[in-house]
Amino acid sequence: MKQTDLARAAEISPSYLNLIEHNRRRIGGSLVLRLARALGVEPALLTQGAAAGLVSGVQAAAQGYPELALDVEEAAELAERFPGWAELITKDQARLAELEEQVQRLTDRLAHDPDLAGRLHEVLSMVTAIRSSASILMETPELEPEWQHRFHRNINEDSDRLAQGAEALVAYLDAPVGQAGQMQTPLDEVDGFWAAHGHHFPQIEA
Repeated sequence: MKQTDLARAAEISPSYLNLIEHNRRRIGGSLVLRLARALGVEPALLTQGAAAGLVSGVQAAAQGYPELALDVEEAAELAERFPGWAELITKDQARLAELEEQVQRLTDRLAHDPDLAGRLHEVLSMVTAIRSSASILMETPELEPEWQHRFHRNINEDSDRLAQGAEALVAYLDAPVGQAGQMQTPLDEVDGFWAAHGHHFPQIEA
């Protein structure tokens, strides 16, 4: 059946049907019944795929909080009664998983990359030095002009070093993994291996 014919039978516009087909609009209620009737299938067949994805997403989110003792069987009811909220939970769970992976990558990198750890230590040392000099100036107003000048000079010099160290750190983090002697974590090595082969291994997939 052509898209225009299906849209006419379901009493919607072809453009709206196109949005539904690309998962940009939800279907429910009488629209599901009209589409099912036009296609000659059971209404449940049109919704079970999307509902299953929402249910699994909500269940995955619940498993991350065992202390709440949530009933994972209620995920299906939530997805059916409140699909919008279920989708929100699912998207938040996916985003949380992505952020956790990024944190884990950085943690692994710090653990396996002494150069990165050294650069971070240098930046933190400059911050500590600046705070120390500034604290002395603030807490000792009667400080002699000569010493005030020395501390101001120290703050200025440390600030320059901090800026340079921060720029070098950003450049180091932005550089492709493995470049310029940059150490790789085991996960980085696996990712690099897959990328180098275009994520395709004909010998294995044959």
